[in-house]
Amino acid sequence: TAAGDIIYNSILASAMNVSAVNNATDGTVNITADNNVVVDAASSTTGTSDSFTINTSGAAGSIAVNNTLKSPPVVLTSGSTIPQNASGIITADTLNTTSVGGTTLTETNAVQAFTASNTGAGSDIALTNNSGGTLDVQAITNTVGNTTITESGTISVSRVITATGNTVT
Repeated sequence: TAAGDIIYNSILASAMNVSAVNNATDGTVNITADNNVVVDAASSTTGTSDSFTINTSGAAGSIAVNNTLKSPPVVLTSGSTIPQNASGIITADTLNTTSVGGTTLTETNAVQAFTASNTGAGSDIALTNNSGGTLDVQAITNTVGNTTITESGTISVSRVITATGNTVT
């Protein structure tokens, strides 16, 4: 680990609330949990090489973004869903999500590049975004549900979108 890193591994049987502000010029936040993770306080990394990663496993492992989450890259990997409430704005150069139960990030996020994958039957991927320019959709794989990307600016697609038999809007 580098100076300023925050690494947390949990096997708690209940949800974990996260308030991980890391204002060091170099450092990452890496959270791994067996159950739900709730970002319930403004959390960020500020260094240009920093990252904010949350990884949950199991059907109970949702990641709820209920407050500001800001980092150059944000990586959210959920064994369940990735929902967001009105206070849960994500600001990132790159946002990567992987879910089993769907990803619903429908508040006004500020993401420059987006990659998403979902594998849960009937589960959708949704992103609402205000990039301030162009949102680069780098890759989306969702063959089990619909995909909706709403961007206030321009959308460019730089890699493959896989949505066999489903709607992409």
